[in-house]
Amino acid sequence: MTGRREDAALCAFLGVPYDGAMVCFHEGRTRSGPGRDAKHAWLPVTAGLRDWRTGLVPDELAGFEAAAGELLEQLGYARAVQRLPDAARERAAAARAAFAAPA
Repeated sequence: MTGRREDAALCAFLGVPYDGAMVCFHEGRTRSGPGRDAKHAWLPVTAGLRDWRTGLVPDELAGFEAAAGELLEQLGYARAVQRLPDAARERAAAARAAFAAPA
């Protein structure tokens, strides 16, 4: 779980007010039961619970890393796909262009 300082910095970056309850959302709500996923069991955030390197199928992984790869490297994350397929690069470029287009 991230520290409160990191959470407050993220909120400042996003321009939203920080509230300590953001990191305590699960307290008093945790429910156990068979088949409940983390969201429906109100479990606390678990580091490494979701990892794009192992949770995505190869085509999705290539697409994600084509779109976010440079930022992942800047943040110190190792890439899972060493050579991105041309199709993944093209889809990422199209997505970036769509987001950059005026509304």
